[in-house]
Amino acid sequence: MKSVKINLLFALVVLAMNGMEVPAQDFRVLRTFSGGLDGSIPFASLLLSSNTLYGTTAVGGATGNGLVFSINVDGSNYKVIHNCAYHEGPSLSSVTLCGNTLYGTADQGGTNMEGIIFSTAIDSTNYSLLHTFTAMDGSTPEAGLVVISNILYGTCMQSGVNNLGTVFAMNTNGSGYTVLHQFSAFVGGSVNSDGAYPQGGNLCFLGNTLYGTTYSGGTNGSGTIFSVNTDGSGFTTLHHFGGGYDGFHPQAGLAIANGKLFGTTARGGTNGNGTLFSINTNGSVYLQLHAFGAKVGNSGLNPDGLFPMAGLTLGGDALFGTTYQGGAHQLGTIFMLNQDGSGFTTLHDFAGGADGGYPECAPVYAGNTLYGTTFSGGSNNGSGVIFSLNILPGISSFNLVETNLTINATKGLMGHSYVVLMSTNATMPIQNWTPVVTNALDASGNFNLTATNVVSHTFPQRFFILQGQ
Repeated sequence: MKSVKINLLFALVVLAMNGMEVPAQDFRVLRTFSGGLDGSIPFASLLLSSNTLYGTTAVGGATGNGLVFSINVDGSNYKVIHNCAYHEGPSLSSVTLCGNTLYGTADQGGTNMEGIIFSTAIDSTNYSLLHTFTAMDGSTPEAGLVVISNILYGTCMQSGVNNLGTVFAMNTNGSGYTVLHQFSAFVGGSVNSDGAYPQGGNLCFLGNTLYGTTYSGGTNGSGTIFSVNTDGSGFTTLHHFGGGYDGFHPQAGLAIANGKLFGTTARGGTNGNGTLFSINTNGSVYLQLHAFGAKVGNSGLNPDGLFPMAGLTLGGDALFGTTYQGGAHQLGTIFMLNQDGSGFTTLHDFAGGADGGYPECAPVYAGNTLYGTTFSGGSNNGSGVIFSLNILPGISSFNLVETNLTINATKGLMGHSYVVLMSTNATMPIQNWTPVVTNALDASGNFNLTATNVVSHTFPQRFFILQGQ
């Protein structure tokens, strides 16, 4: 009788951390910035469209003033879309896409050096300076934009009537700039009702309602979560951060799913090193999902990370994010957890060498892969990197019973399905492999797949790949 050889190309080694099985990862540096013509110090999150990533760097490029770039998800075809001139200002924010046009902000530049809104086609043509901020309509737009029905929405961290920031709207052609909300003046020098300095990332929205955060202000002076309708009506302060257990000084935007808002604070929480939180969109039931910075033993290390300065990204029923510091090398982490706060897992510890360090952006998620940037590290003068992280479930066991193959796995991504692909030739393009079984995950992220009639003496060697959907 011929022997049957089964080749499992997914990870059979189950990684362990604190006695828990965790997903295997494939971390790759897609681009190391040189600090020269290709840019340097990418602060902002990436935008993913099809198989192309778009982003910005704060400095570098032909002018030294930053640039807008694109790169394929496999790291190929890096292109500079636009070099920012001095009067256009450096960009610290992400870009958004509408049609074939990218829209973004710069926190400086313009006629008044108060910041701008710009657009550029993805093929590097038709750069336009759409709006120059003045002190009265806002200044220092550190967050990016969201687009709803050809209208751009964003925030300015400063200026406005009270010099505490604004929420604004503008048509994608640059017309119709409108201040939707002016954050109110401090009372007694320290307290206001609606927040101050909306430093956080892009607004998020549900229907006709926008949601965001302020770094400071509110009844405790520690920041707020707010909502406002897209026509400027109905402004509501959903939460006043207390400065302690619930965190303080949120520096990022929010994610929204299932009637809840999810976000981070860079400080506060049980350990004082930042939090992950959820709150209902009506402002009820604020929950601390995770407190960062608990030390392990006498090592002085914080394996889960410190100071989450970026927001969260949704992937199925999971949340993904980064911490600015902490982890095994104290240079930041990538993490995931479930929306109820369970299953917190550190996916990657930045080492500060070739793989970068100090991530300040939220990763973007697609196809079981995270994409992001670090503003430091890399092999070229510490100018930052673009990275990808493919997340594979931990394989706990597999069994061959007659002609059937059963795979048991843990810590997959809830809300996703996994498929086993089969081939008799490991070099065959993945699109030509044959799917033999698909299964969805249960509430714990565990799953098993049984592929029937896949073991055959006619083909004594077969290869299998486990792939997320």
